[in-house]
Amino acid sequence: MVLDKLSILKGVEKVETVHIESLGGEVKIRPLTSEEWIQISMEEQKGLGEVEVNVGSLRQTDGTLKINLQKQAEASFNAKVKAVSLALSCDGEEWEPGEVKQLLPGVIDEIYAKVMDISGVNVEEAELDQFHPER
Repeated sequence: MVLDKLSILKGVEKVETVHIESLGGEVKIRPLTSEEWIQISMEEQKGLGEVEVNVGSLRQTDGTLKINLQKQAEASFNAKVKAVSLALSCDGEEWEPGEVKQLLPGVIDEIYAKVMDISGVNVEEAELDQFHPER
C-alpha cells in the first residue's frame, strides 16, 4: 500500500496503549516527532561541555574534553522527562515536566524506553549486524 502525505504525517498522532510493569498497568503514549527528538537530543548534549582541540600538525592533535558528570546526569534526566511528558500528552491529557519528575525513577525509565521504541529511535541489533558482517 502506498501512503499519501496526510497518512504519513498522521503517524505521529498514533496513540498506543503500552503496559508499564513498574506501574502494574497500562498508559497511553504517542510517538515523538523528528523535531521533538532533535530537541530531546540537544537537551541531553547540554551536559557534555565543550571540546577543545588544538591541531599542531596533520599527524598530531592535542585535545581536551571536559565533562561535568553532574551536569551530564541532569541533562540526561531532563531529556528523558521531556520525552515522557511529550509522549504522555495525548488524547487531550497534558503532562507537564514537573509532573513527570514526581514519578518514580524506574517508571520514567520504563516509559522512556517504550517511547523510544514506538518512535523508531532504537537501533536493533539486527541493523547493527549489517555494519559488522563478522558478528
